[in-house]
Amino acid sequence: MTPDKKAEYFSKLLEHSFEAHESADYSRAEAGYREILCQFPNHPITLDLFGTLLFQTGKAEEALEPLEKAVSLSPMHGAAWNHLGSVRTALSDKNGALHAFQSAVKIDPDNVDAWLNFSNVAELCEDLALSKSAAMNAAERFPENGRVQARLGAILTHSGSTKEALVPLSLAIFLSPLDAEPYLHAAIAYTATGDEQAAENSIRKCLLITPDKLAPYPHLVELLKDKELKDNATTGLGWALRAARVAPTDARLWAIIGKESLRCQNVDNSIIESQRALVLDPVNSIATFNLPKALLMAGRYLECRDFSYRGLTVPPHEDALYIIASEAERALGNIEIGWKHYDVRRTAHFGSERIGLPPFWEGDGDPGHLLVAAEQGIGDEYIFLSFLPQLMERCSKVTVECDKRNSALFGRTFPNIDFVERQVIGRENADPYFDYRRLTSEKDFDCAILAGSLPRIFIKDVSRPGPYQPFHVDPVERQFWRERFLGMDAGPWVGLCWRSGVRGAGRSQHYSRAEDVVRALGAGTANFVNLVYDLQPEELDAARKLDGCVIYDPENIDQKNELDRVAALVSALDAVVSVSTAIAPLSASVGTPTVLLDCSYLRLSDGHDAVFGASRPMLDK
Repeated sequence: MTPDKKAEYFSKLLEHSFEAHESADYSRAEAGYREILCQFPNHPITLDLFGTLLFQTGKAEEALEPLEKAVSLSPMHGAAWNHLGSVRTALSDKNGALHAFQSAVKIDPDNVDAWLNFSNVAELCEDLALSKSAAMNAAERFPENGRVQARLGAILTHSGSTKEALVPLSLAIFLSPLDAEPYLHAAIAYTATGDEQAAENSIRKCLLITPDKLAPYPHLVELLKDKELKDNATTGLGWALRAARVAPTDARLWAIIGKESLRCQNVDNSIIESQRALVLDPVNSIATFNLPKALLMAGRYLECRDFSYRGLTVPPHEDALYIIASEAERALGNIEIGWKHYDVRRTAHFGSERIGLPPFWEGDGDPGHLLVAAEQGIGDEYIFLSFLPQLMERCSKVTVECDKRNSALFGRTFPNIDFVERQVIGRENADPYFDYRRLTSEKDFDCAILAGSLPRIFIKDVSRPGPYQPFHVDPVERQFWRERFLGMDAGPWVGLCWRSGVRGAGRSQHYSRAEDVVRALGAGTANFVNLVYDLQPEELDAARKLDGCVIYDPENIDQKNELDRVAALVSALDAVVSVSTAIAPLSASVGTPTVLLDCSYLRLSDGHDAVFGASRPMLDK
């Protein structure tokens, strides 16, 4: 074969091989490239094409050599640098890939794929500034390219500029309305800016375009977690089930189903699906936490304890599992170890951060000037601060931090204690925190104790009921309400609280409806008083239709904020029937016989309550 014919033959072979490559006839293309390289081993274009083909057919390691040879022979061949960067990325050589993509955009700034790859890998290298710069350069060069605008929106979202990100993401959606990626990033950005409805709309559009892709489902489940529970088609559980059909071996999805099942009050299903997730992935963090939580709610305390301890061996450690383990241990009668686990709150990585808190008092001797630090909610204050009489017998000087709505009730009961408002500081886009530096400087504390640690010191015998009336209400206000009730009917008058204003799986599974509680008690057995502070329109209608039912909704009182008046109101009642909300411990703490539609406080006893003598728990531990 003459040199001219040889040149013509290999030129046509390269052309035909490239055509086969483009039409995905990889075997014919590879054979052609190999034949060419046998004759011309240093032909950079063929080396680039051959390496690219190897990469496309899943042979990334084999692709590396021809591509590196291609750029060494022809360092100004921008496309080869871009292809080399893709191979290095696949081989987890992020720094090498970054260098290759930088070379590609420098040599060939009109290569849009190289700019996108450059921005993506810079983000993988955690250089958000470089990634953002690359995306912005690309957006200036290719303003009408939807993928480029989507990349800019994505990196702006990931770097925290969520409001700014919505501009290129909206443009990306306009330019490429059938591309799912910008909808996903827009949903993330809308969520960060607080527009959850727009986020939900975006993620639903993403799922319509790519129902077989996994990534959007967890975001939608998270967005739906606080919505009113309806049917599975609209709840996070329904979407999680759909996602599991897409990827049935993905442990994350079964863990999400377990979590959502618990939110939907299906505790048994939550246990099953959480266990399934742990079979697929023994260290799945969602299922590791969710399973003992569900077992606790199911009253399966031995299993709850065992899985809590197992979870504490799985990194990263979940401090909240100590709280679950503590409840299980107390329910099993292991009071001392239960309290020990409960004290993890002092150093745990959950809840609000505390700054400037004095050294902790462990309960021995006189601590000097002691700060009792607030924690958790309103109802917890009634439970934990009911131990203040015992505390005063040991301490010479006490300052108690509490919600300002409770300061009147507590101050009247304990005039020798200094009550201060919660030292909590709110902040934007982050959890609030407690800052005690100013208060400690003013009060000169010697020690501190978290309010929730008081039961550990003072409850030693759980076989007997607790005190009957640890707090004292305003007698004038109490008489006002007593006269109000008796002026309407002789009674008996029974307060009803069937739910709280706070929703969620851990709470709502114990909630009820007014008509169900009235029907269980007997509609005509008493006159009832509403103790739900955010009563919804028509919420009492079904109960009032029951024959003989009378439910009085107290007027001219803010039951959420005027808690000293609420305390006087419930003390004027003959009894209170309540699910586990703040009303139950408030009622019991002022001496009103309280039927608690739950187990005893702190899961310490059956048939009686070791915290409040006036509380009658209806469920066993």
